[in-house]
Amino acid sequence: MRADAAGGSHVWWWWAAAFGTIAVLVLLSAAMVVPVRTVEEQVDPVTGAERETTGEVRATLLLTWVQRRNPQYAPDWVTVSHRQYNLFGQRLSRDEGRVPAIVRLTTAPAGATTALDALVALGNDEQIAGFVASMRAGGSAERERVVGEILEGLSALGG
Repeated sequence: MRADAAGGSHVWWWWAAAFGTIAVLVLLSAAMVVPVRTVEEQVDPVTGAERETTGEVRATLLLTWVQRRNPQYAPDWVTVSHRQYNLFGQRLSRDEGRVPAIVRLTTAPAGATTALDALVALGNDEQIAGFVASMRAGGSAERERVVGEILEGLSALGG
């Protein structure tokens, strides 16, 4: 009778080890597919300012210009990228939204002046106010047209 009890406890230990191993494998598998971090990138379609999930705003000269003239101005953030990551830092998903036209003016090689900053630096208040009005009130086709004209004008100045 004592031999059966010893054999029974040995079998119990084996089942506990097997169950523990399975539980660890299930948890590791879950860690691979469950999102633990989300990163969103957003852009203000009027000023070109950007922010991420942290809330840190990368202001543009245009945002500064607008807020000096209208302290109540608040960016109307548009999500352009939404990514989720698992526990190990691997990207699980990536969704891309429609990128506002103004983003074409905010791109420049490292250390170079963006077209948007050049617009603010070289334009007078009337020109900048007209640009802001077009970006605020215009539809997407109007915004694309205005951005295209600015890029052409700056290209003619530089070339």
